Amino acid sequence: MMKGMTNKLVLTALMTALADLSPSMASFKAGHGSLHFGDGVIFAAAALRGPSGAVASGLGSGLADFLAGYPAYIPGTILIKGGMALVALAFFRKSEGKWLFALFGMALAELLMVVGYFGYETLLYGAEGALAGVLPNLLQGLFGVVVGAVLLRATRRLQR
Repeated sequence: MMKGMTNKLVLTALMTALADLSPSMASFKAGHGSLHFGDGVIFAAAALRGPSGAVASGLGSGLADFLAGYPAYIPGTILIKGGMALVALAFFRKSEGKWLFALFGMALAELLMVVGYFGYETLLYGAEGALAGVLPNLLQGLFGVVVGAVLLRATRRLQR
């Protein structure tokens, strides 16, 4: 019993660390934003760890904001990225091998990210300031679905 709990805790901590490190390890400038592997890791965490993957995604992404010097974003990021993982997880569990259904779930999760950050940034900067983040977040979302699709294929092979 204890060994199983230890394994779950270690794997969740590993996913938290990956969600934290992935945005900064490989990041590509895209206009006012950047493209990174963080959202793909969120989808992999959801596929591999289920609900604890959502917790790892939120906490790891919030930690990434802290380490990058954006403390104002931490609460929003924890909720948004954790929510993304839960949305994707719901679709992964219902997909039953239907690839397009899983892709739709990731796209819907990324839409949640764009809308979530628009709402959060509206609180921080007003609607006009928040609009500046919509296009970079859409680009990040598209990149996240592509990376997520690759990682999801890999995680499905690991689960066999």
